[in-house]
Amino acid sequence: RDHLRKHSMGLPQRIAGQCHVRNKLSFLQVDFDSVVLLVSFIEILQHGIQRSQDILAANNWNVCQYAILLMMVAQCVDMIPGVMVHYINDAHIYDRHVPMIKELLTREEYPAPHVSLNPDVKDFYAFTTDDLIVENYQHGPQIKNIPIAV
Repeated sequence: RDHLRKHSMGLPQRIAGQCHVRNKLSFLQVDFDSVVLLVSFIEILQHGIQRSQDILAANNWNVCQYAILLMMVAQCVDMIPGVMVHYINDAHIYDRHVPMIKELLTREEYPAPHVSLNPDVKDFYAFTTDDLIVENYQHGPQIKNIPIAV
């Protein structure tokens, strides 16, 4: 597999393809109607299709990046971030990653952190890393030197 990957890197983009193929944002409008109250909100939904992914090295980063992208777009267009669906056509674990993944599976689980954005930012291109707020993030020791296929 690594042999094929090395050779595909020299092919034009249209032949070799990229890992992140398509990302689509769609809208869902829901109306609640009652005698005393009329509430309408619109959710923005995200559907991503990814051609290929190294689960150990990239999965958590890809999911976080797309979730934050959804939050940023929703905030800038005054909508509610809704469901994010992420399809991976070729999710793979390399044999040299198996011991590290086995170790991760034995580790203690922690509650998810609270992630939010600076509510004052309304221009998508004005976001900086300082506008990402992560609270109550707990983690175990970092696994370093993960071998990456190129």
